[in-house]
Amino acid sequence: MARDSGVKRRREERIRAIIEAHRAASEARSGADARDFGFRPVRTAGRDGVPAPGGAPGGRASGHRSDRFREMQAERDPEKEWKLRSRAWLHGSDPGRQPGGFDEEEPRRGGLLRGLLVKTAVSAALFLAVWALFRVDEPWASTPQRLIVQALTEDIDTRAAADWYRRTFAGSPAFLPIFRQEPRTGEGPGLPVVAPVKSGEVVRPFAETLAGIEIAGESGAIVKAAETGRVTHVAGGGDEGYSVVIRHAGGKMTVYGRLGSVDVEPDDWVEAGDRIGALPETEDGSRSLLYFAVRVDGRYVDPADVVPLD
Repeated sequence: MARDSGVKRRREERIRAIIEAHRAASEARSGADARDFGFRPVRTAGRDGVPAPGGAPGGRASGHRSDRFREMQAERDPEKEWKLRSRAWLHGSDPGRQPGGFDEEEPRRGGLLRGLLVKTAVSAALFLAVWALFRVDEPWASTPQRLIVQALTEDIDTRAAADWYRRTFAGSPAFLPIFRQEPRTGEGPGLPVVAPVKSGEVVRPFAETLAGIEIAGESGAIVKAAETGRVTHVAGGGDEGYSVVIRHAGGKMTVYGRLGSVDVEPDDWVEAGDRIGALPETEDGSRSLLYFAVRVDGRYVDPADVVPLD
């Protein structure tokens, strides 16, 4: 009986100590919160429900317990805890692992390396299996050997996949070889393109003007339409000569300037190589200059890139 009474008494004392420690921790937290927000601390009741003044024994005990709790809290330096946990994570231990930090990075690296090793092992196993299969000279091995050779040497017929893609998505998948090989629909044959002046020489390139070029041709040389199109503008005369603008397919326009004479009018239809005018004739037989420009979608481009200049 005495032994049972001692055990019971120690259990009660342990429970009482735990309750008092919890109450002291609550008091410390309440006081800290009050100081943080500028409030006056509120006195809490003692163990028997009576307010414990600061100088009473109960107050001293409570203050002593609060001091011990604050000392315990101060010993747990957050920076030290972080360093310890980080070091433990880096070395692969698990001291109460928490999300964040290196917790998610290390498994990712390990998973990547593990996946690479698994893929390498599987590839090596497949290679050895295929090598061993082709070393076997048995009737049952002829069929898989033929299928492997066919898969590695012959192109896959993608027509069925292309038809399904067209029906499902109403388009043509460019990643399938069949669509890269077949011609584009809706486009006619390429139209001829000719030089505007025969045996002309570029004396001022596009890089100098960023709008057109100057071509030197023989005195009175014939000027031809570079491509098929409709004449949209004819103007000029006098010292600067005539200018002709022709609109072509695909948003392209060609400009012919400094002509000595013109043979076309607005809204005339001309074919590539048709005469539209002539260069001015010089008294001494020297060469005349033709201004030639090309515009695509409203922007000037280098005529040498789209017209074969002699």
